Amino acid sequence: MVDGPSWYSSGPAPCPSAQCPPREVLVRNRVPFSPTTPTPTDLVLPITTLADSNQLAVIGRGTVLGRPAIEVEMPFERARPLFPFLSLGGEWRPFFPNDRVVIWLDAKSWSPLQYKVFPASGQERDQWALRFGLPQEPAKRAIFVVTATETDRRTPAAGTFAIPETKFARDQGAQTVSLAGAQQATGFQPVTPNDVAGLDLYQVVLPPKPATAQAPDETLITYSRGLTWLKLGETRSWSRDSLFGPVAPQAQEVHLSNGGVAYYEPATADHGRRLSIHSAGADLYVETNLPRERLIEVAGSLPVVGESLPESWRVQTSGDGTTERLSLDQAAGRLPFPVLVPTELPAGYGFASAELIRIGNTLGLNVYYQQANADLGAGPIRLHMEAGSALPPASSASQSAVGVSEVEGRWTPDGNRLEWVRDGVYYSLDGPGLELASLLTAAESLTHYKTTTPVPSPEVSASPAAATSNPSPTP
Repeated sequence: MVDGPSWYSSGPAPCPSAQCPPREVLVRNRVPFSPTTPTPTDLVLPITTLADSNQLAVIGRGTVLGRPAIEVEMPFERARPLFPFLSLGGEWRPFFPNDRVVIWLDAKSWSPLQYKVFPASGQERDQWALRFGLPQEPAKRAIFVVTATETDRRTPAAGTFAIPETKFARDQGAQTVSLAGAQQATGFQPVTPNDVAGLDLYQVVLPPKPATAQAPDETLITYSRGLTWLKLGETRSWSRDSLFGPVAPQAQEVHLSNGGVAYYEPATADHGRRLSIHSAGADLYVETNLPRERLIEVAGSLPVVGESLPESWRVQTSGDGTTERLSLDQAAGRLPFPVLVPTELPAGYGFASAELIRIGNTLGLNVYYQQANADLGAGPIRLHMEAGSALPPASSASQSAVGVSEVEGRWTPDGNRLEWVRDGVYYSLDGPGLELASLLTAAESLTHYKTTTPVPSPEVSASPAAATSNPSPTP
């Protein structure tokens, strides 16, 4: 239950006895649209689940609960937002990413009325089931069913969702202020976008300040309408050599209409679509469940011109070695072996970034591909290559030999990793949530990269000038 700044959940404890008390969590002063205290909105209106029409199929019409309904089908990984109770409400059985989910939707309101999970078929699914100790499950028999028992569109009575008191309470420490109050507390006037995609200002908050800080140094402005939301975080005292906000170093560089650049990542189970902007005077991140193109338009309306990553941020050092973000052109000129890139990728994937890896005397390359506009689903694809004449020791006891471009390779389901050696170069290709067939297709499409050779790019363009620093036309 979510009521303004309060968030409460209750579910079975991981205990074999029925006498064990339920597990309760109460959060006060919740950060708006917090990924650690999510609002399971897809149970009411599955915006995230249905946002990408390429990943669902309409398979029928009928009547459920006396209401006209539409039947759609999609993989479990796509339908995951319909199952918030798997992580919030106790211990539940696991599901394979490609298990089939059949959903009945109210034809008028699009509210889910019933959904069933059917096991996927194939060797990969069988091996996955063995790892979890699951019995053999026929593909035509539902293994999980959720059915609405009643729907009521009237305004709930007062107290219907009253949040109870519990000793298991914690405070996220978000302080709600006005824009003027934010300026008074932080010493700077927070920037706001000229284009907010038709959303209304929801809240301005000061996130919890570090224990060592004398005053807040960060603001969070949130906008919403219905189930659509947008949030803008800003700081003027960013001192780390990494992007501000929940954006990874491998994020894709995109060009904005205001002449600046930003670094974009697609949605995950924990975050919406998001991008980070670094400038001389401020660091910002924007996160939303709006489509990618609207996110980029909103970011382009900000009165801040983003800069490319500073050179000092591009090189990261650890105890094992160093990684350096660079273009494919630069990598091709520094590696002692040819750089290969795939010409066939799963639908929606495009080039994101590349990084050179040096461990001791070994020089390798990681090339990342990410989804452009999908809300959820499989994670980024990583292609790794380095000089080598043999496969490294296996990382899991569960593995199998597979053919990759006329050589014998190795498939490790636990890590969704495909490995092989060819012409004195070791390759590995991994992508969370992707099947072996998809990775094999990408692996067998590898071709020599040249300055004039295209690299696959996302299907959705940021703007007419939205190219990365690397060549990235479509496949």
